[in-house]
Amino acid sequence: MRILLFLVFSICLFNCKNKIKNDCLPISLIQKLDSFKFELADSLSIESKQISLIDLLVNESSKRENILINFIEFDSLEIESLIDCFSHENNTITDSNYIRIQAYSNYSGDINFYTLSKSNKEEEYVTLFWLYHLIDKSYISNRIIMKNDKEVYLNGELLGSVSEIREKLILSNTNIKDFSKRSVISITGDKDSVSIDLVDKIENELYEADALRINYSTLP
Repeated sequence: MRILLFLVFSICLFNCKNKIKNDCLPISLIQKLDSFKFELADSLSIESKQISLIDLLVNESSKRENILINFIEFDSLEIESLIDCFSHENNTITDSNYIRIQAYSNYSGDINFYTLSKSNKEEEYVTLFWLYHLIDKSYISNRIIMKNDKEVYLNGELLGSVSEIREKLILSNTNIKDFSKRSVISITGDKDSVSIDLVDKIENELYEADALRINYSTLP
């Protein structure tokens, strides 16, 4: 009987600990990292309903190049919440300095895929944070942001019209054959302010530029 009570207490304590960790994070960060987790599983053709999903994602990501994922923008409150919830000296990935440096300068230091494979299950979200940053996203070389039907940006430059997209992509990618095979266009838009007509026009421009690999996401 005592053993049974101890087991029940241990399970409750473990679940409460995880609940506290999750409740410690803002919903926006949890949603971003959960979406990334399932998106990555889909990109790597890994069944998402597995107990060891995080370990599988880390292991497979370390073997692959040009993994298809969307960009994620973390704000300062989300970064600080990771530190407040997980920061301790037992694991390199929870080091507050490393987290801040990575978030603001894209410098990973001593963090690598092997480091992530040694993380604890309770640190799932901070592991996902590092996994996102360790994946090579340089091949997603062009990004389109649609704030509304009149405000469209290509790689940070405000466009006068959508028709500029094809010319600018071709000028910035002289070897268009390699570009069409390797590069992914990331399109991010405000779902409440962007019309389907604008999306269609942008897709036509990309098609004419032979840019056929596209990631879609919505603005937070």
